Amino acid sequence: MDHLAHRIVKDLRRNGLVIDDVGEDWFAFRDDADAGEPGAFLYLPVDDVERYLQAMRPEDVAGVFGPEVSLAEARYRLALVHVEENLLSHHSGIRYVVLDGEEIRIFDTSAPADPPAGNYQWNA
Repeated sequence: MDHLAHRIVKDLRRNGLVIDDVGEDWFAFRDDADAGEPGAFLYLPVDDVERYLQAMRPEDVAGVFGPEVSLAEARYRLALVHVEENLLSHHSGIRYVVLDGEEIRIFDTSAPADPPAGNYQWNA
């Protein structure tokens, strides 16, 4: 894992998110440290993290965190906010958050629907 991806995961953990390494460039996010199944997965490929940061236009990022923050640091901080918001905003099913070059792609799986109310019986 490259420095930027490692830094993102470290900072997400510092912000209180439960993030586990699950494979090369893949991380699992769980809402609760005691919960069994992850609610989201985060993919931080080495090249795409850097491309995502570089795709942020300077005029959109400069000064967002104050004049004393460099452009590179402002890009990083904004990326961290975007990643964290996307991990925390899922409601049901599993969310996949993928840094894909110039954007963050979100893929949600939906939880199975509850059957209509009724008196159900299973027969074998």
